[in-house]
Amino acid sequence: MSNVTFFISIISFFMSLNVYIKNKISARFKVGIKHEQNMVDDEESSSLFIKISFINHSSKPLTILDVKILNENKKPFDDHATYKYGVEVGCSIPINLQVKHSFLNEPVKEYKYRSKTFPETIPPYQNTSNYYGFYFECQDAHLNSKSNTLFFLVQTTEGTLYYEAHPGSFFYELNKQTNQYELHPFKFFGKKDCLKSPLFNYSDKIQKRKNNSDSRNNKSKK
Repeated sequence: MSNVTFFISIISFFMSLNVYIKNKISARFKVGIKHEQNMVDDEESSSLFIKISFINHSSKPLTILDVKILNENKKPFDDHATYKYGVEVGCSIPINLQVKHSFLNEPVKEYKYRSKTFPETIPPYQNTSNYYGFYFECQDAHLNSKSNTLFFLVQTTEGTLYYEAHPGSFFYELNKQTNQYELHPFKFFGKKDCLKSPLFNYSDKIQKRKNNSDSRNNKSKK
């Protein structure tokens, strides 16, 4: 009888180990990112609206804390702005705006969307697709909407990574999921793709926005 009990215990152990390993694998960080070819520039609101899609390929919820747009050299844009929204050039705009195109004397075109803000949490095995606004003054939004290469610095609860975007070109790439060449397919990232040391801190950014807002409020009282 003791041998039977021992045998059952061994089977139970390996079954539990198998379940543990499966759960561990399914909980691994894996996110898919893609952007829509058409970026909407709005000179009036100093905004560049980009429709970005995220897929959470994990059994754990994933939060996209923030996204910042960098130039083709993975560097921040020259910052000589007026901090209209309390953020630096290329940063996500912290308020919801009407998505529309306005540039010089061109007719204003309004879309049926309003931009969303970060952070955004994606449930396990779910996806989201929304317009997000990014701060660019004067004609910079228009110029960057036609750029050959931009980089998104994406900060998540699992790590920070670079996503390469090509808004100004029809850039066909191999979709490793389908093994077909597609226009701006989803790119998937895991822990190995994350930066070892994040380039910006989300909590610091929130504090900077608050300080800028307080400064503007104090000036208006004088």
